[in-house]
Amino acid sequence: MKEPVRRRMRGPLAPYVPEFRTHLASLGFGPVAVKTRLSQFGEISRWLEAEGLGPSELTEEHAARFITARRAKGRVTWVTDACMAVPLNYLRSIGIAPTQTAPVADSPLDALLADSDFDSFRWGKEGGQGGQGHGNGCQIVHRWRARGERDARMGL
Repeated sequence: MKEPVRRRMRGPLAPYVPEFRTHLASLGFGPVAVKTRLSQFGEISRWLEAEGLGPSELTEEHAARFITARRAKGRVTWVTDACMAVPLNYLRSIGIAPTQTAPVADSPLDALLADSDFDSFRWGKEGGQGGQGHGNGCQIVHRWRARGERDARMGL
């Protein structure tokens, strides 16, 4: 069987890949989820490079711009604030990215996602699924929001 082709990550986050991989594994991410999150990390790194930004400039505002840029390209994954939590929290934990400012909930869903009890449940802490939900939480949130937008357009 052929060995998969690996692309070398470029951009300002490239030096942090080995430690980020270890961090993901310590959080309970499985091999597929680690690969997916490393792909996201690479997307963020390339975007930072294209914007002329360094990792220390990855604020909530820049994360929101990254998400907006992905949506504008028609992307449907990694397009919510919640999906940026893992890479941002990692970069903050090692002192690279600026610390988080107080979040402002734009909707009831954002308020729920910001709730620490829900976050523990969502990520499988405190007797949950042991991290089984890592890979799909962002897609579920996106589908829920898309359905709400569709229902609103239809007058439901």
